[in-house]
Amino acid sequence: MLRRAWVVLVSVVLVLTGAVASAAHEGETLTLITGVAVDEQGRGIPGIVVGAERGADGAGVHVEAERDGTFTIPFPGKVESDYRLRFSDRRTGNAPSYATTVRTRTFAPGEVPDLGTIRVAPAYGWGRSTIRVTVRGPLRGDLSPTFLHLKDSRGRVVAAEGLWVERSWEREESSRTAVFRNVAAGRYRAMLPKTGQSVVVRVAAGETARARIRMKAPERHGDLEVRVTPFPRKGGEGFVDVIDRHGRLVETDIDGVFRDLPTGRYTVRTSIGERTYEKSVVVRHRRTTSVTLYNRRAGGTLAGKVTGVRHGAVAKIVLKGVGGTKARYERWTDDGRYVFRGIRPGRYRVVVQDVSGVGEPQITIGALPDAYYGGSTYQKSRIVRVKEGRTTRLGAVTLRR
Repeated sequence: MLRRAWVVLVSVVLVLTGAVASAAHEGETLTLITGVAVDEQGRGIPGIVVGAERGADGAGVHVEAERDGTFTIPFPGKVESDYRLRFSDRRTGNAPSYATTVRTRTFAPGEVPDLGTIRVAPAYGWGRSTIRVTVRGPLRGDLSPTFLHLKDSRGRVVAAEGLWVERSWEREESSRTAVFRNVAAGRYRAMLPKTGQSVVVRVAAGETARARIRMKAPERHGDLEVRVTPFPRKGGEGFVDVIDRHGRLVETDIDGVFRDLPTGRYTVRTSIGERTYEKSVVVRHRRTTSVTLYNRRAGGTLAGKVTGVRHGAVAKIVLKGVGGTKARYERWTDDGRYVFRGIRPGRYRVVVQDVSGVGEPQITIGALPDAYYGGSTYQKSRIVRVKEGRTTRLGAVTLRR
């Protein structure tokens, strides 16, 4: 897929190169935007892809820089306009592997836009490296995955992948490799919330690092059975999630049956349409805990919007309970609008994360740092109150570079 996209991109560049020569031969006027892209150490970035959009009419052009980072972007005609530039790595197609964007001033017709030296910074959480973690142990079937989380050196979970196992019987010894792509070089910790096991992984830029975890059954464990009633015929996702006390997804199951969970307190959750239903449960040693999630209209509603989400990506909205409100909710949006229904009444903070994509089922945080409702940091953000049977509407949260 990426190779095909790059072939198309190369074709566009070649066509544009031919267009420049043809225009020069035929006397057609062109506006040529020039500049040089350098890294944080001031070195030219060879082959970086520069994309420019003309504000006057929205026309867009992509070119590949020279070996020293210099680039020339041709636009037909000489018009009054400003320009917006983005930078990416050809090895990731048109992915936003650099966080820097440039918006120029407005140039007069016939003026030569020379942007000079542009220092390009890599996107947070995005890189060219790959981490592969093989987990072996009593993994369950393809509809009951155990989740592996990847934490960066700051302790932030940057990815989570379900260990989906095909054609395996419950409690059978099996193996599955989780693959985390497009991560930045550095030190990571891959961990299994179900068992608490983890392994440190270090990966260099553009390299692939490998690690293994031998999954062990917890010493103190119990079973959990979750029933959803009435079970929806339409609009229901069907899956029940188990979340630990740190808000991490441990397992998910279509039938709501979970075996050999470590003892302790969990939250069980299911989504039906735009409504979320959850309960707090305690798993005890060598016992089966049964709980029912009632599909009924209860709780409050929270609605808002997100601005600044880059094209082709989605934003993840997280509601984190504050004080005595022991609840956490997550939802995704690709158009900036979001609605939470069936929310437990209480006090919450709102966190928005920029996400580069939701794959199969990989989740990787993208180019923009977290944003918060009503504040620049989590602790300074505004606490919102959700009331039973009421709708709380929030102002916009903007993702900024």
